[in-house]
Amino acid sequence: MTTPNALSPTPGVTSSWHPTYEYRVNTAHSTSTETVYSLWHVNNGIFVGGANATHGIKVVHSSNQWFDYGTDIPNNDPLTVNGLNIELYDTSTTPHTLLYSFIKPTTASWIPAGGGSGSGGSGVYPPPRTSHWFGVVLSVISWGLSTYNIYLTATGSTNYLGEGTSAFELMSGDKANEVSASIEVGAQNNSGANVSPGDELYVTMDEDHADDGVNPNMTITAEEDSNGAIQNPSNTITNPVVAGTSGTVVDLHIVTVKPPQGTFTIKIKNPDPQLADNSVGSIVMPRRRRSGNFW
Repeated sequence: MTTPNALSPTPGVTSSWHPTYEYRVNTAHSTSTETVYSLWHVNNGIFVGGANATHGIKVVHSSNQWFDYGTDIPNNDPLTVNGLNIELYDTSTTPHTLLYSFIKPTTASWIPAGGGSGSGGSGVYPPPRTSHWFGVVLSVISWGLSTYNIYLTATGSTNYLGEGTSAFELMSGDKANEVSASIEVGAQNNSGANVSPGDELYVTMDEDHADDGVNPNMTITAEEDSNGAIQNPSNTITNPVVAGTSGTVVDLHIVTVKPPQGTFTIKIKNPDPQLADNSVGSIVMPRRRRSGNFW
């Protein structure tokens, strides 16, 4: 039996489909590697669309990540992670319509008992986020800041204390800081270049706070997941995100050891390496209290 059978709506969050509908396991569409949840009419006791998994979503067991399932709404794919919640949107509207929000399960039939190792890790990968602020919109970009505890290990390299580039390592339970941004592909952007389908996007930091700067934020570029594989949580120039079709939303992330400071800028890689990359937009991050990992 798959648990949880229903995805609990986030308390206090207003959405289009709750409380008339909720999401329940659709065993007809689920497989050994992913579980599908479909929209359930609470009073009528039936799935919307019958056996068709209408408005379906899915969780991939190996990564515990959530995605759209099917061709109808929601159409933010992967689904939006907002702190401890997963959010479903109709991105064809302006602003985007929140259809449903649920608490991401931390105990489920696809999550191994005990999760990760170490004292202070989250027990699941990717670890749940604690949102500090979300939805700060500058032109077509929605910015957010969250923190989370490292699952097993995480590494990167930086100009630590101005002593030259060297590697660093975090262990299970150490805190990481995540700056995120969401952009609608094809939307008119008044603060920089428009994002077109197929564009490769990445995030940079200003000269002082880049990894070779005098006060680096210390970018995390490798994390060990629940299968022992290495994932890069940061969309730097070497790990860009490719924009999808017009009207879809592209999400970018950059994860740092220090609470982020300075100017974060989204850029589009120019296919011609002789030409400068175009800037999409920027945000200036305030100075915040220091992380306990190193100081």
